[in-house]
Amino acid sequence: ILVLKKKIENFEFGDILPERDNNGVTEIQEISASFSNMSKKLSKQKESQLTFISSIAHDLRNPLSSIKMAAEMIIEDQKVPSGSLKMISIIQRQTGHLFRLVTDLLDTTRVEAGQLQLNCKKIDVRSLAQDAVELHSNLSNLHRIETDIPSFPVVAICDEHRITQVLNNLLNNAIKYSPNGGVVLVRLRLDSDNVFIDVTDQGIGIPQDEMNEVFQSFKRSSRVRDSIPGIGLGLSVSKKIALAHEGGDLTVQSNSNAGSTFTIRLKAAPDFMFDQSCGLDMI
Repeated sequence: ILVLKKKIENFEFGDILPERDNNGVTEIQEISASFSNMSKKLSKQKESQLTFISSIAHDLRNPLSSIKMAAEMIIEDQKVPSGSLKMISIIQRQTGHLFRLVTDLLDTTRVEAGQLQLNCKKIDVRSLAQDAVELHSNLSNLHRIETDIPSFPVVAICDEHRITQVLNNLLNNAIKYSPNGGVVLVRLRLDSDNVFIDVTDQGIGIPQDEMNEVFQSFKRSSRVRDSIPGIGLGLSVSKKIALAHEGGDLTVQSNSNAGSTFTIRLKAAPDFMFDQSCGLDMI
């Protein structure tokens, strides 16, 4: 019974029971077989759902890309009247928002299907942080993005594109979930084994009873469902991308109405050594 209980618990992490387990009395064997059949049916249903979502996401990306490109071309046209330019800018921003949502959907299907591929190499994450800050610095007049970035290289082993995606999502959330404005701080720090990227806001924070659900797909706080747009995939995808890196993770510290700090952890490059007295030196 205890062995069967453990196998059932492991189903949450993707394990499927064998068709027939010959351990235990007949009744236990029958329960095991029934659960095995059920788990296989659920896995097939999940696979079908992921295929459907992936197809929809692919079909949506193509027209959104065309709309986004057309809006950018119109904005660059100096003959466009200022009144029209304002409307086109709104279209561009909203299309960008839709494009991010579709990308999150597509990445969710890839992660769940085990198809997320990383191209990891040594990256000075200072450039990733600075680019993300520059991209978001003019998105809101209510927010001021500050940085705490070392003057020496901060080298991690990561997929540059994917970590940029995570950073952009965290900065976008920091602004979105700080409706009253304030400072958003991006900080880089490191030790002998890890590189850390902190994104701290002064927003609404996360209630303690919802902390366990922060990184679950389609989970959103009851406080913001009706007031702040979103589908609850950004943090879930970001967490899975971070975990897909060797030694990587994405964690959060927060309190309700006291802001949040999300921390990306990456593995430091092995041929660099951190010395607090002199910074990061190549061995």
